[in-house]
Amino acid sequence: FQDEYPLLIATQESLSLVRNQLTSALNSDTSQGRPIAGIDAAKWADSSALSIARFRPNIVLRSSPGGAFAPFSEDSWERIWILPNEPSRSKAVLQLVARCQRCLLTAVDPITAEKDPSVPLKLLNRSRMRVKKTASEGGNGRAGPCFGMYAIPLPLDTSAYGELSTGDSVKVRWRPYSTDDEPDRSHLPT
Repeated sequence: FQDEYPLLIATQESLSLVRNQLTSALNSDTSQGRPIAGIDAAKWADSSALSIARFRPNIVLRSSPGGAFAPFSEDSWERIWILPNEPSRSKAVLQLVARCQRCLLTAVDPITAEKDPSVPLKLLNRSRMRVKKTASEGGNGRAGPCFGMYAIPLPLDTSAYGELSTGDSVKVRWRPYSTDDEPDRSHLPT
């Protein structure tokens, strides 16, 4: 059930950071401001209960051993190549086009349909308020809680868009610094 774009990409590292924020919030860590009210400590005692399924990505990437995606590094990527086992040619190419501003649906467990208005939206409101698309890119320029990046497949030739499979390797191209508005990019690998 896509809203705007056919693909939504997120990294396992981004989910891990939100889970760490949840653990900090449960431990009354106020280093990022006042405590977050309304978090059910019993329900979220194990932060791994916060599943990537709440964010509904089509593609979830994770760093390989020895690799290092920083959390939310996908916000600064411009293009992703899905690589085959033999390096002759890409299996698919994806253009990242906009951040995904999250709606209230992320507050609903996709398995049980149980609502929790605090997780993950209050966590994202605290740390991930970003502009989806600037006005010059056709957006409204308003910030909202973001998790994941929308993407579109690019044709490999005149009729094919390629394919991807679980376990494929990827190569990413970072957005130029001049067009990247991610405030924490200085700590991300290049």
